[in-house]
Amino acid sequence: MKRRERILILLLVGMLMFSGGFLVLAKEKPREICYKYYTSIRVEEGDTLWEIAGRYLCEQSGSRDSYIRELMRLNGLRGEQIEAGQYLTIIYYSTEYK
Repeated sequence: MKRRERILILLLVGMLMFSGGFLVLAKEKPREICYKYYTSIRVEEGDTLWEIAGRYLCEQSGSRDSYIRELMRLNGLRGEQIEAGQYLTIIYYSTEYK
């Protein structure tokens, strides 16, 4: 009788552990896919690369610093200084496939 009880307990514990894993996975929010696109914008008075990065950056696309470095590379900027009226090629992300 003891052996049968031990086996039953082991089976119940195994089932609980197995089903617990599914509960953890079920609670995770699926990540949305962000597609990368390019466009041109006109810099407005008071705009900074930091602010532009905040406007167009997607959570899954990396850090704000790496985004700014990429903007600088795309636009041939040697520093972070931009001026009103200037046009910049920027990267933007969308969950919509275009």
